[in-house]
Amino acid sequence: MAEEYEYPPTDSDGDYSDEEEDGFGELPEMNKQNEPPKVYVRRKTVMATKVTMDENWVPPVHEKSSEVEETIRGCMSDQFLFNSLDTKDLDILLR
Repeated sequence: MAEEYEYPPTDSDGDYSDEEEDGFGELPEMNKQNEPPKVYVRRKTVMATKVTMDENWVPPVHEKSSEVEETIRGCMSDQFLFNSLDTKDLDILLR
């Protein structure tokens, strides 16, 4: 004989309850103190270690048709990360 399943499950008061499903139970009350908003300040400097490149390193080349290269160049021109590159560096990236 098939068991009857009540969906969604209710507790003894007849209220819908999902305590058994998620295991969280009652949520704690929100902190109602008037806390000042958090202010994020931009860093004035960023530091990193110096990178040394091998003098014999050659960037890899992946053959592309001129159509594909122009499409990629157009997509890159809209991105702020690539706006400051000169054409020589952009050509190296597009290879």
